[in-house]
Amino acid sequence: MKYNFKGNFGLMEFTVDKDGNASGTYQKKGILSGVFKNQKFSGTWENKGLEGIAAFTISDGILEGNWKKGKEPGPMKSKWYGEQILDSSSSNLERDNKPPFQNERIIDEVKDKVDHLKEAINKLYNDNDDDSRDSLFNEAKALVINEQKCSTSLIQDKLKLGSNRAKRIKEELEDAGIIQLGGDGIYIVVDRYLLVIEKFEDNKELLELDEGVVNQYLWSLYLSDGNVHKCYEMIQHYEQKFKSNRWLKLKGHCYSNFKWYDYALEAYEKSNSLSYLERTQKVFKDYLDLIEKERWEMAIDYFEKNLSLSVSENNLDIAFKYCNALYRSSESNEIKALKKLKEYIEANPEYKPFLDLAGSIANFLGKYEEDIDMLADATAYYKKAGNKEGILLVKESIQKVKLVKKQKVAEEKAEKARQAANMKQLEAERRALEKDLAKEEAALEQLKKHKFKTSRGITFCQFCGKDSSWSSYDCEGRQHGHNYVLMKVDGSFTPICNKCGSNSSFSEYSCS
Repeated sequence: MKYNFKGNFGLMEFTVDKDGNASGTYQKKGILSGVFKNQKFSGTWENKGLEGIAAFTISDGILEGNWKKGKEPGPMKSKWYGEQILDSSSSNLERDNKPPFQNERIIDEVKDKVDHLKEAINKLYNDNDDDSRDSLFNEAKALVINEQKCSTSLIQDKLKLGSNRAKRIKEELEDAGIIQLGGDGIYIVVDRYLLVIEKFEDNKELLELDEGVVNQYLWSLYLSDGNVHKCYEMIQHYEQKFKSNRWLKLKGHCYSNFKWYDYALEAYEKSNSLSYLERTQKVFKDYLDLIEKERWEMAIDYFEKNLSLSVSENNLDIAFKYCNALYRSSESNEIKALKKLKEYIEANPEYKPFLDLAGSIANFLGKYEEDIDMLADATAYYKKAGNKEGILLVKESIQKVKLVKKQKVAEEKAEKARQAANMKQLEAERRALEKDLAKEEAALEQLKKHKFKTSRGITFCQFCGKDSSWSSYDCEGRQHGHNYVLMKVDGSFTPICNKCGSNSSFSEYSCS
């Protein structure tokens, strides 16, 4: 005969021959061998270099028993618990083909199985105190949960105990289901809420008819890590199934976890959970205190961290106060305030305070930035709010903006005219200057020109005295005031300045 089980030992395949010899495997490398008679097994186990003894019974598809490390005789305090895995198609066929008295027996077996499951879940969920436990049991429990591991030496060192007492406390932790031996032979901390979830979901069809077990399952989802969203979804499912408001308080906890404090308030109030109701009300009160004291930046930060997801039709006032705080806090937040108001108005188009505040901010910004389109938006907000006074204020703002724009156009026109006149004057001055410069340049060019004349067969420049071979060079004498004539010097005629008496070699110097 072959059995398959799923339990705190993982998956187990267990085989018994006709003589009662039993063998099996569990986890990945665990091995069982022994004798199975009268639905009872006794034998040994081996797993990753460790070994020990085990004993368990199989009844109505449930495996229950104990085990210990080491093959020497002694109490077996570590527990094994598992449920038989059946082929659903074959088991249903067998049940349907059995006579009525056997079907009744199957019903009794299912009832017994459900009772066993309920008892197991209740034990895991409640973790009832045992007066026989060591007085330091709870301290050891907190220690291993915090450390996420367990060993005799850890308990001994941290709690300053002897080795025998530390070992006894470790066994008590194992009996309570707080720790279990892992596949690698090291004790690991068990999340009992996860065990409740696993056991319920593995036997959902049998257990979800019992509202009390479902309650333990839902609370285990909430109390385990990372399952709050799943908890909320399952609450909605089972509220419909049982037509019950039993889980209003738990829904309030989910809402608080999501920071949906508006819904949490309603859930706690309906479930009469006064302490949680007061705690949630304080979230809103702390925010309103900051608003009242006009601590705008702190109020903005508080709202964005805690209350941004708690805006509903029953408490739109907190969003209005947030937008007003943005508007009043600093110029850099004015546009943000108007943007947020647009979002809230889109979701709540009839809420008058949003419309009035949006009209006020749009009017202010439109007037300040001389933006006619924004002023038109302000008018639209005030019209939707039925605020005639606001409409008149925007009308005045539009008239002022138009007047200012008209004045600016006139000023720009006058400025352009002034600039054009200045440009014209500058252009005239530029042209006059260019004309004067041209005259000066022409005069300078005139000074550089030779004036050749011929006397007695000798050709020379009147102003520098040089002969015509110098015609391609500038005349240096005209600008220095020389005037050369042909004079007889030492029996021959040569050009001499009739003012200073120098010959042509001195033409580049000033005539004196």
